[in-house]
Amino acid sequence: MTQAMTAAQAIEQSIMQTETVDLPYDEAVALDLLVECDDSVDGDAVTEYWGTTDDGEEWRVHMALPQHVRCECGTALGERCGWTGDPSETVIVEWMPEYLRASHLAAGNAGRFPVNGAIHLRCERSCAELLTADEDDAPWARIIG
Repeated sequence: MTQAMTAAQAIEQSIMQTETVDLPYDEAVALDLLVECDDSVDGDAVTEYWGTTDDGEEWRVHMALPQHVRCECGTALGERCGWTGDPSETVIVEWMPEYLRASHLAAGNAGRFPVNGAIHLRCERSCAELLTADEDDAPWARIIG
């Protein structure tokens, strides 16, 4: 992806090099592109902006969509969590599903992830702390990253 660039610079580059310019997500640049474009559409991973200048020159810019993830603590707690946000605000919790715990104990706690049946959950930090402090889940859940 191209380094930090203004909307005007991206449009200029697209015109001069007759190419689609790819940009990382930047809210201010996205708003400027929205003002300048003739139309736009959100795809799976990018928003596509395009337009034609007053001189008839066509341009096209793609901007990555902001990265958001959903907290997966609900897998362990039995209720979907409403938190969504930046992946940097999450941690990974290794958690053993309740239905595997007895067989895991019978096997002498043998095995390591992933063959022991544990799963990794991406959780918002406060949810992860709640899960690892829960009386029933604490021995079966730990923050690993």
